[in-house]
Order: sequence, then structure tokens, then C-alpha cells
Amino acid sequence: MKHYVLRVGPGFGPGNKGILLGEILKKIEKLPCFLKVDIEAAEYRILDEIIQLQDNFIGLAIEFHDVDLHLKKIENFIKSLNMTLVHIHPMNQALVVNNIPIQIELTFAKNPVKINENYKIPHHLDMPGNPSFKEIDLKFQD
Repeated sequence: MKHYVLRVGPGFGPGNKGILLGEILKKIEKLPCFLKVDIEAAEYRILDEIIQLQDNFIGLAIEFHDVDLHLKKIENFIKSLNMTLVHIHPMNQALVVNNIPIQIELTFAKNPVKINENYKIPHHLDMPGNPSFKEIDLKFQD
């Protein structure tokens, strides 16, 4: 696994050079790969590039910030992505505004296989972001 400590996306200001996701993919020996995006509110700047390059990914975990302000962008991203949303986790240390957690992590997979009908949360692979805070219950509507 290779971890790139570079600003992914366009550069911002003098000396703040960024690298495009496509440039990173050119350096990866084995594609498709799994993409983890945790870039502290800059994720919205690369959503279009993720959609354009999605054939290079078998899965994606992406942390979204300021969800209450960008809900429509997130919905459009989910609809444009040719993957299945397999997990949603609200970040329990973040605020909830108008019943919307402002920070969530979404996980997507291509061709996911259901391995069990019974699930139990918390699970050792799905723990709270901060164990000192209460978990956030999600409520969905059609």
C-alpha cells in the first residue's frame, strides 16, 4: 500500500501545489484499487475526478464534512457513482444540525457480496470515531 502525503486536487495559492488523482493512479502498479479519502473538507474538490476515474476503483471510503451544507452534492455523487453504498457511519464527535450529522463516512463497493443477514453494532471493525461520545442514530426517509 502506498500513502501519498500530497494535497490531492488543484493547488491553492503560492507554494501549495496539488496533485490530481489521475496522476497518482498512473503511479499505482495494480489497478483497480481501493480509495480512501479523508482530506478534511477538500473532498468536494475531487468528487468529479473520482466519478471520471471510478473504473480504477473496486471500493471507496470517503469522509464528508459540512454535510448539512453539501447534502445535494453528496446525493448527486452517490447517484453518479457506479458502486453500491454498503456502509454509512456518522462521526460521533461532530455536531448534528437539523437532524443531520455534519460529518459522515460513506463506504462503497463494486459488486458487494452479502456475507450475513445478522449484524451487530458496534462491531470490532465498526467502532465509534471517539468512544467518549455517544453514537449518532441515523433516521432515513424516502
